[in-house]
Amino acid sequence: PWIAVTEYHPVGQLDLNTSGLLLLSRDGKLRHKLLSPVQAVPRVYVAVVKGDVSSPGAEGVGLEQKLSSDVRTWEGLFPGDVFSVEPLPQNRSKVTLMVREGRYHMVRKLLLMCGLSLLEL
Repeated sequence: PWIAVTEYHPVGQLDLNTSGLLLLSRDGKLRHKLLSPVQAVPRVYVAVVKGDVSSPGAEGVGLEQKLSSDVRTWEGLFPGDVFSVEPLPQNRSKVTLMVREGRYHMVRKLLLMCGLSLLEL
């Protein structure tokens, strides 16, 4: 069945290069609570990056440590938590991470500033 688009509003966004679930809500208060940076609602993402990031890099610091100690982007300092890192074939890794602020392209920016090339999100 069709739904009336005017009754539902997206909670977040997906850009052209991102796949995932987009939550729709008719509850404005819930939508505001989930999107407000003040609430710091956790958001979990699965990213595929180039290279094996399951062990510390040349500087002796792993991805978990880099993200947990705040990453500087051009918008400020942002933390992230790595739940898991899984090596994949063809010199790739699957990274499951959590951020508490849903800024535009936040995960892309965090991984870029950690020196990683994002292949899928």
